[in-house]
Amino acid sequence: VFSSGCTDFIFVNPNDKIDSGVACEEFTDAGSRDTCFTDQAVKEKKDVLCERVQTPEGQRDDCYAKVAATTKDGFTCLKIEDSTKQFACADGLPEKFRDPKTCDSLGDTVIRDACNINAARILKNPALCYLVGDQKNACLSEVAAISNNPDTCELIDSSDAKEGCYIATAARAKNSGACQKIVSTSARESCLLAVAVSQAHTGLCNAIQTPAI
Repeated sequence: VFSSGCTDFIFVNPNDKIDSGVACEEFTDAGSRDTCFTDQAVKEKKDVLCERVQTPEGQRDDCYAKVAATTKDGFTCLKIEDSTKQFACADGLPEKFRDPKTCDSLGDTVIRDACNINAARILKNPALCYLVGDQKNACLSEVAAISNNPDTCELIDSSDAKEGCYIATAARAKNSGACQKIVSTSARESCLLAVAVSQAHTGLCNAIQTPAI
């Protein structure tokens, strides 16, 4: 007795020549079908085939990342939904992002904004964040973090987002001075704690007065 996944591999060999993934539809097992589409997308260097990957848990994102690595095209990374995976993909293929004007050629607003955010990160240029509309603050936080520059957080116009930026960037830059720019006592002390942990600096704990911290 064969499982459906086993018989799929018997009757349809994913290593055979497949015309743009058409034969992948013959798989009855979702995981096997998505693996087929991913393999064929890489083989044909066609990221459009990744759109047919349906299994959750980021397999479509992984498909785009594999095609991007094969084609050496950083713009394919922009189709990855998970921001962490998208940034990692773009960081590995930075060439297209070194000239921000190339992002202007992208017609889709979401893709164009993602391009500008990655360009801002790679070039460590916060000015590019003003091109991405309501994602500006998130972009500035990314630039601040990747450049280890808490001063970039001052450009953020949301108090909560600004505090989050200071905490994350101060810890990464090991800069407790940035924490003093936070107005909220609890957030400021959370920032000091994050820096103290990143530096293994117990002396900073003396500045924390809140018992819960």
